[in-house]
Amino acid sequence: MKVVLEDQLERHPSLTPLQLLSTLSYKIANTELRGPEPSYNQVEYFLRVWRDNHPGADTHQVSSAIDPSLYDEVGIHERSPRAVVYFSEAVRDEGRWVSRVGVGTEDDPYRIGLTCYQLLYDYVQVQTNPDVAVIVHIDSTFNTVKQKYPAFVIGYSDRCGQFFPLGYFCTSKRKNADVGWCLRHLQRAILDTFHVHFQPEFVMTDADKAQYKASRNELPSSRVLMCWYHVTANVYKQARSRSVSLEETDKFFEDLYDLHYVPEDEFEDLKTKILARWAALPAGSAAFKMGCYVKKSWIDGKFCDWQAFLTSKGCVATNNPLEQYHKTYKIVSNKPKAIPLQMLEGMNASLQAFIATNRGFQTAVEASARLLKAYALLKPHHCLLPVRLPSMGELLLAVPAHAHRMADDTGDAQGQDQADNAELTPNSGNQDPAVTSPPSTLSPFRSIGTGTLLEAMDASTTSESGDNGIAASGNSGGLVAGNNDGEDGGPRQAVTHEPRAIGSSVSLVPQPVRRSSRQRRQTQRARESSAQSKRHRR
Repeated sequence: MKVVLEDQLERHPSLTPLQLLSTLSYKIANTELRGPEPSYNQVEYFLRVWRDNHPGADTHQVSSAIDPSLYDEVGIHERSPRAVVYFSEAVRDEGRWVSRVGVGTEDDPYRIGLTCYQLLYDYVQVQTNPDVAVIVHIDSTFNTVKQKYPAFVIGYSDRCGQFFPLGYFCTSKRKNADVGWCLRHLQRAILDTFHVHFQPEFVMTDADKAQYKASRNELPSSRVLMCWYHVTANVYKQARSRSVSLEETDKFFEDLYDLHYVPEDEFEDLKTKILARWAALPAGSAAFKMGCYVKKSWIDGKFCDWQAFLTSKGCVATNNPLEQYHKTYKIVSNKPKAIPLQMLEGMNASLQAFIATNRGFQTAVEASARLLKAYALLKPHHCLLPVRLPSMGELLLAVPAHAHRMADDTGDAQGQDQADNAELTPNSGNQDPAVTSPPSTLSPFRSIGTGTLLEAMDASTTSESGDNGIAASGNSGGLVAGNNDGEDGGPRQAVTHEPRAIGSSVSLVPQPVRRSSRQRRQTQRARESSAQSKRHRR
């Protein structure tokens, strides 16, 4: 029986235990083999041992499939822009180059990649544009092959957060040498085909040391940026594991967001103040140790370049474009039990599917489809209105001017009505304490209505959409609640979020929620129905 199983596996290495057991059962039923029939567990154990002793059985199929389109043999040509070429270690055999993909061991790692002329040509057009700052993204994903090998997708993003792949790779390990191997093959293909060095201005990675070292070694002229999402995710994870209170965690995040959005000329001063505040925390406390961790790992360490001012306006601050593309890639490649050849076919299908979208690189900042979808979900509820937080100077100029225009429109009649009301009101000489507060402690939003404020903001500012979040504008992004006209004809006040003031930004004071006439009628009907039910029960 072992001879039969070995013969089957030599011809078809991807056979499953159930398929092998079916073959044995058929031969035993036809008296080609003597019984008894083995159990499923016995066949499964034999298959596991056989594959451990034959690590290159699956990869041999890959070599046979990619040899006709190996880059070392055929190169990349303009006459076939969508023809896929494969990267692999190559050796000379009978006067031609053949692939040597490896078997996945420590001494002979499995490495393979693929790309095409169209993908590389589109990138070269972007890199050679002096008005565009290129951000290349590197990350890996899993569950695409039964050997649990990581799959790398290397690409770049535009001002709208769209992702454009450059190449697809799979390696048996995720070490510095493996990531460097992928980057070197892209460099070689671009230089040989277009005579242009692969030198993006920025490289975005997560907190992976292998990706960081490979990017620094292979792309010395590029600045390695840290994904802002991974910074916040790691800080939050450490805060929970170190038992830092929620209040202290919020303060740490306020400081981190200040450092993320602060202008470049104010960064060093703000960093000094924040580090001094962390150093003044009680020695030995969880918050003090947390401050030491953040300072060592994310401010003074190698993963310290995550500030918004490092990139030009509109560029992404996270690896989200690539993370979103991973979802698209896994539509055809999310097969944890796939053999390497099937995984390679999935990569090829993903490449062809992207080219078919005919997506163009955007140099102007525009709202992404994901952002517009989020806004469409919020708009019917009349809860949030994305606007840019104005600077203090803009408010000081816009609010008085708007109030002056409103006073001119209402005329003397409104002033007379106010005077009559003042005469009828007892103790009209006593003013509200909030109004008589010193200017230094008075919020600029307390003395004016929410509707007046937002109308003034609309008159002096314009909305700007960003890549991450519902509203962002350069270094001062945030969510501002707005007013929408309700059925009763008046402005509907909504609860406003109160972001911490950053640079020239200001905070908003929460306003009470006013329900529309429809909501009030629904509430009244619900109360009447409840009261009627109680009377019936009695």
